[in-house]
Amino acid sequence: MSSTPAPPAAPWPTAPPGAPGVKSGFPEVPGMTHPRSRFISRYPMVALLVAGLAVLSLLLVLVVVLARPSPPAPCNPITCQHPPIRTHGVTGAQTIAGPVLDGEHVYKNAQGFSLRYPPSVPGGNVKVATGAAGILLTFPVPGADGGPSYLEVKGGAWSSDAVTLVEDYVNNNFPGATGAYVIPGAWVGFTPGFGVALNYVPNSSSSSTQTDRVMVLGAVQQGFAILVVAAGPLLPPVSNSNYWWDGHPSPADLSAAYIADQNVIVNSISFP
Repeated sequence: MSSTPAPPAAPWPTAPPGAPGVKSGFPEVPGMTHPRSRFISRYPMVALLVAGLAVLSLLLVLVVVLARPSPPAPCNPITCQHPPIRTHGVTGAQTIAGPVLDGEHVYKNAQGFSLRYPPSVPGGNVKVATGAAGILLTFPVPGADGGPSYLEVKGGAWSSDAVTLVEDYVNNNFPGATGAYVIPGAWVGFTPGFGVALNYVPNSSSSSTQTDRVMVLGAVQQGFAILVVAAGPLLPPVSNSNYWWDGHPSPADLSAAYIADQNVIVNSISFP
């Protein structure tokens, strides 16, 4: 039995260009109906963009150069200072950060360290006593608000670390004191150090049993140590009905620590 092969498929119908009939695919694009002279060529367009960017850049530079910054907001002078600036490790190159501002005093010790302090605090004028080793500031806090407290800053050569510095000072000057807590993140003049808070009952001829709160911070830099000691009557925990309440609880329990400028005094200390 035989089979007849299928006839070959008819070729795809074609027509010469321009011939009438059905066309498939994209329609023909008509030619431009506007004269070419109305369009800007690429080179003049690039030149215009470059010129526009140059003008904009010049305007921005003029604004930056000619615009003046607004005056700084008013601030208590001693709280608006910068960290101490000096040439590290160069004897005699120590400088106080920025110019001396109105309403503050600068103390410079013969050993080379310095600090800033306010002449007065809420309660009255600060009593100042100086010596070869450092400075003693007594804050005239009224008895109803805890009584007077003091802040002492002194320096000297030291061959060990800050922990030993603080521990030796506490053992020699506050025997029998009980530790309250280690002061977290203790810094002296932007130099990391060590600090403790203590409860201490001083010996008194009147047999007083008043407990004092003592805070001792120390830091060592290139063989020179600075010790900061704050002390005064132990205060009850601060609450919103207390004179020292500033919206935040505090474990300091010491008026010297609550005085607004006390932290600034410590931060203003500059090592030799």
